[in-house]
Amino acid sequence: MRPAVRPTVRRSRGRLAVVTTVASLLLAVPVVSLGSTPAMTLDSSSSTVAGVTHGSPVAARARDRRSHATADPSVPPAAPENGDTPAGASRAPDTSSSTSPSAEAAPVASTGDITSEYFGMHVVGPVETNISGTGRSTLWPTPGPTSVRILNTWGYSPSQGRYSGLWWSGINTAPGVYDWSLFDQVWAKLRAQGVTDVVYSFQSVPSWACNCPDGDRPPTDHRYLADFATAVAERAQANGLPIRNWEAWNEPNSEKGYWLGTVPQMITMARTVHTAIKAVDPTYRVLTPAPQGNSAQWMDGYLAAGGGAYADTIAFHGYTSSAPEAIIPLIDQYKAVLSKHGQGGKPIWDTEAMGLGSGGTPVPTSQHANLLAIYYLVHFSEGVERFYWYTWDGDHGKLWDSNTGINAAGTAYVQVHEWMLGATPGPVAVNGSVYSVPLTRNGQTSLAVWNASGNSTFATDHAQVTDLSGSTRAVSGGSVTIGNAPVLLSTP
Repeated sequence: MRPAVRPTVRRSRGRLAVVTTVASLLLAVPVVSLGSTPAMTLDSSSSTVAGVTHGSPVAARARDRRSHATADPSVPPAAPENGDTPAGASRAPDTSSSTSPSAEAAPVASTGDITSEYFGMHVVGPVETNISGTGRSTLWPTPGPTSVRILNTWGYSPSQGRYSGLWWSGINTAPGVYDWSLFDQVWAKLRAQGVTDVVYSFQSVPSWACNCPDGDRPPTDHRYLADFATAVAERAQANGLPIRNWEAWNEPNSEKGYWLGTVPQMITMARTVHTAIKAVDPTYRVLTPAPQGNSAQWMDGYLAAGGGAYADTIAFHGYTSSAPEAIIPLIDQYKAVLSKHGQGGKPIWDTEAMGLGSGGTPVPTSQHANLLAIYYLVHFSEGVERFYWYTWDGDHGKLWDSNTGINAAGTAYVQVHEWMLGATPGPVAVNGSVYSVPLTRNGQTSLAVWNASGNSTFATDHAQVTDLSGSTRAVSGGSVTIGNAPVLLSTP
């Protein structure tokens, strides 16, 4: 039976302003029209719908990355602010600034094909074997993700006699003391399930290291962070664990419970993580801190202050609103910010998102199927190399429930994975409120299409249409009815 004490899985708070602001992005982009429109007939005889295209083809994107400037290694480190180390305190050599910023790691070359690593996932209870005393264990996703992000991942820790997590404060229980019991359980499960690529996200400063109850302030001495980053990277390396990517911090713009420090202090944190991780294995990739919501402005300030010098990959959390198409202008804002600061050659990953509605609350589960499908379809075409859905089994955005099983969004995940894996996507095309993404595999092009405003008639010369439930039917009369749920038009 599960112990009575279980950690509360923290989710981002204070997102009301985020939702309102990001929804307004739709109004600022003239090609995206989500207002009421009459039924229309459009042609899908070519690989894209006539109209405005967003993003660039994959091959062009890879070519653009090779031509962009890399991070400027001359960018000076941000000066630590008061509070980084107490006045008069002795400290070891400052490993957070003992090495110069590394040159940008070469971006992962894209062949244009979507690989399994693109379909990132959060499995927050991977080792659960008796959920809420029901006798049921966590069902692993099918198809199984090969790329997983570790955040809010928890389980019962035998050594602590309670539920715990894999965040900094959950492992590093006292100076120089590390509890690896749950960590090792989780990694044994991930390896057994075929996970080959993991993102570990730093969060939650131990109270003993920051004199703060919520883990949201800088440590009093950055040796503590350097020591923990070194310890976790060395354990991953020694045990052959697939943690190749290290996110410098989780949601630094979410304030209380996440981060109450300043941007310069966050850059000091990122520099400390970067130095420690690269010292263990120079091929490990360090991600920027991942801000959430309408966060391009935060990233602008972070990069302007020199933060890009300590990252191989740009990370963000694409929480927008219940209108999933809002992610397109948000990604475009990010790309503009990266180009402005000479970071355009670095990969972009959305390492956490699900549906949020008015007030920052999760949208109903019934709406998650459409949002999940659109997010996976759009991100790659817009130049985002990976997207991690939050979550398979967690508090919000769940695709599977121990009582009811896989829901409609979980079924949609299976379908979109089947539609996209191994395909080469073209750019997102927008015609009024109709969106489409061409997917080419083995010389044949299918078309994922939907209407953000509701039902309309769509002309096509494809032979069949498949919906998010997996139901396939023949196209009759050269047209189909589309709505706000994506469907795939194809010819066997």
